[in-house]
Amino acid sequence: MHVIIWAEFGNVGGGQTQVWDMVRLWRRHGLSVSVIHSLELPEDYRSLLHDLGCDTYLLGVKDSVDLVPGIHRAVVIGVCHTVFLEKSL
Repeated sequence: MHVIIWAEFGNVGGGQTQVWDMVRLWRRHGLSVSVIHSLELPEDYRSLLHDLGCDTYLLGVKDSVDLVPGIHRAVVIGVCHTVFLEKSL
C-alpha cells in the first residue's frame, strides 16, 4: 500500500510534529510513504524523511497533483493543510 501525506513538518507541538509519528509508524509497518509539502523543507527534515525511505515533493497551489507519481492510486492524507483542501474539492 502506498500512502501520501500532505503536510508541513515541524518540531514544536501539534500537527507538525504528529506527522513525524505517523510517517515512522507507517514505515515501521512496511508501507510505502511519500510526502507532499507546500513550503520548502529544511535540509535536515528532507534528509530524515529520505533516511526513513520517503520521497518528498514540493507542490504549490498552482501545481498539478499529477506531478506526484502514483497519487491517483494511493491513500492521500492531508494534515492541517489548506492547499490539500483546495486540491481535494
